Amino acid sequence: MLTIPNTSDKILPEWAKEIVDECMSSSAERGMVYTRATQYYYQGTYDAKAAIYNKIKPFIDKLAGFLMQPTDVRFQIVFDSGEQDTVLERAQLVGEKLTADYRQTDSDITFAESTVWALVNGCYFLKHVRDHDSFKIAPVHPENFGVLSETILNLNEQEAFCHVSFPTISRLRSYLDEISHPRRKNIMEMIEAGRRTDKEEEEPSYFHQMVVGGLQPLGNVGDAPSSAAGIVNVFPVPVPWRPQRRVSQTVRHCELWVRDPKRSGDYTTIQLVYPDIIIEGDSTRRNLSYIPGRHPFVKVQAQATPGYFYGRPLVADVQMLQDLLNKRLRDLKVMWDRNVTAPQLLSGFTSVTEEDYFKIINEGGFLNDPNPNAKAQKLMEPPPE
Repeated sequence: MLTIPNTSDKILPEWAKEIVDECMSSSAERGMVYTRATQYYYQGTYDAKAAIYNKIKPFIDKLAGFLMQPTDVRFQIVFDSGEQDTVLERAQLVGEKLTADYRQTDSDITFAESTVWALVNGCYFLKHVRDHDSFKIAPVHPENFGVLSETILNLNEQEAFCHVSFPTISRLRSYLDEISHPRRKNIMEMIEAGRRTDKEEEEPSYFHQMVVGGLQPLGNVGDAPSSAAGIVNVFPVPVPWRPQRRVSQTVRHCELWVRDPKRSGDYTTIQLVYPDIIIEGDSTRRNLSYIPGRHPFVKVQAQATPGYFYGRPLVADVQMLQDLLNKRLRDLKVMWDRNVTAPQLLSGFTSVTEEDYFKIINEGGFLNDPNPNAKAQKLMEPPPE
């Protein structure tokens, strides 16, 4: 297990930053894979051209429906049959209460949606958080989650893992006020001191640009609208994690979960504003899930990949079939459009003016010529059988 530096040591911020960097080292590379998989899921293609017939999305949705249905969620606490009847009755009541809470908080629907995205991305994460006397589930995109060792498949066996979020300054201030943080004023002053100016945009600081997803297709901002052989993509891809327009500056909030050997292997939660402002874990050592030996994250993965924690997107298995379908349908459409406006072969006419040509190609048009051998013929190409 990792040894967390003592609270009196000055190296704790540097140590936490090093672990965060190690956990999130592959985030950018994985983000490109997730973006490509999402493009195929929504558009049926990886480029700016939308597929005429996207078969990947119904395939993923149908498979996810086979794997998990929100109506099938049931919880049951099992004891040995030799236990007292009062214990078995209490276990049944607790199971029914947990099932009811799961439905009332829409956690079953969130889990079903996470199953879809676990198939698209290879895995997905859910974070259980306290909500007054109950709980709620927050989905966590795998691009914002990292583990210390990517060769270990089980999240519970990881020595450390990190969850990254990007709250605004006002949201972070409200959070510090909610927990009555003793150093909230000092933390906010340190963050405000690092606010960028126009001349310092290229220098590292605590701030990141927050962006709001619009309704543009996945890809670089400013690309041409999606089209497929002249067909406009009327319903573009919703992209909540891609930049469309700037709103306000945010901070990179990192929540680090480390197994602490000094606390009998229990998790110690360290929260920091990247890179070196410690919010939680400097003067206290505690598990913020408030359940000893447990953490609030659940990994959703339909098909594990041996030796790789994040798995393989299921989209990769049907991607080439979709590409082949796209090519054939586009070829048929090009051929059809060519036959609809096929060129005319005019022979035997005394003369053909532009006015005469438009009479031929227009609906109901006709052309009269004294030459009995004059004829007009379309140069059409029959579709392949």
